Amino acid sequence: MSSTHPQVEAYLDDLARMLADIDPGERDDILASVREHLDAEIAAGHGSDAVVNATLLRLGPPEQVAAAARTNANSTTSSTTPGLIRVASLATALATLPGLLLVLWVKVTGLRQAGVTPLEPGWPEEVSLFALNGVEALYLMLLCAPVWLVGLGCAVASEGLQRRTRQRLIWAGPTGFFAGLVTLQPEGPSIVGAFALLVLVVAVAAVGLACRAAWREAENPVALEP
Repeated sequence: MSSTHPQVEAYLDDLARMLADIDPGERDDILASVREHLDAEIAAGHGSDAVVNATLLRLGPPEQVAAAARTNANSTTSSTTPGLIRVASLATALATLPGLLLVLWVKVTGLRQAGVTPLEPGWPEEVSLFALNGVEALYLMLLCAPVWLVGLGCAVASEGLQRRTRQRLIWAGPTGFFAGLVTLQPEGPSIVGAFALLVLVVAVAAVGLACRAAWREAENPVALEP
């Protein structure tokens, strides 16, 4: 049975106020655990005032208990956050970079076979690599969308990512797909082909750098920015 001793209630009220800034569910768990401990100790001593005072004295002041609970919560977050960040980085890279690199390889190989540069007219026809052409590479990226969603979820849930890195990971998938789509334009003015190729190169670099930055931050998580 839960104790209703005034000193216990006052102690728990003070502890709740000192933990007001943490997750409500986590705070309720801490308070329930402390109450259960106090109830067991007080019940063993038949609930006298002397037993209550001695039990609270052994437990320590609310400030000390709150500090210990917060340290334990931070330690748990620190142990899980790097793993989430690494999953976010790997999933984002696997869902975007293979398709982007395939499109880039197809375009560059096509230009070399045609013997032209991106600034010359005569944008070449699609060539294939591993029986995949540029359009099929985009389909491959669409099929990898669930992998990107896993990375997206981990990026959102990770509390050790800087805001800028988080945003770059979130937009990596749509940006990569758009870049591949722009690159797969039909034969046309040379400047269009050159611009499309530049967009693809920039997208590959941006996605790669975002994943690399996230992986590095997994080694040294930072506090979540408001």
